Amino acid sequence: MATQPRVTTTNVDKGWHALVRLSHDLRDGAFAKVGILENAQKPEDDRFTMASLGAIHEFGSKDGTIPERSFIRAGIDKGRAHLDEVSRKVARGIYEGRFDVEQALGILGLSGASSIRKYVTQGDQVPPPNAPATLKRKVARGKWKGLGPVDQAKLVRTLIDTGRMLGSITWAVVVGGSQKSIEPPPGAAS
Repeated sequence: MATQPRVTTTNVDKGWHALVRLSHDLRDGAFAKVGILENAQKPEDDRFTMASLGAIHEFGSKDGTIPERSFIRAGIDKGRAHLDEVSRKVARGIYEGRFDVEQALGILGLSGASSIRKYVTQGDQVPPPNAPATLKRKVARGKWKGLGPVDQAKLVRTLIDTGRMLGSITWAVVVGGSQKSIEPPPGAAS
């Protein structure tokens, strides 16, 4: 009687399970929202929300008294190379099982919010420059007193006065139609 040959198989997962998990997570959509979101604190005068103040600055006022100063779109565009690199790294991390979709989108959202903040606070000012009356009002608040003979106009930045709008730039992760996580804005009660 002849003996039957023994055959053994080994199942080696080279990423299939990660792809199945990813397709399940992405079935109903997944994205990071970046900008001034609904959890932002209200401005001092309560006439509108921080998000509406951000929209006025981003697109300009309807009556034309406040010019368009794109800081969200321009901040993302300015940081595009870095954000593309972060996207590649987190996609690789999802594939390798180091991140789930929510974690990866959180990293991407944080990077996007940081890119916007950096655009407003560093390098060239967000154009157009402050109107002379706005510049005078900002300088008169006294934050620049005691600095000696300096060009105060160069120290005053567009889109920065109290810092509340800048502090409201944040991110949130949405997976499957529901918001999974949100970065609390700086200064928010925890």
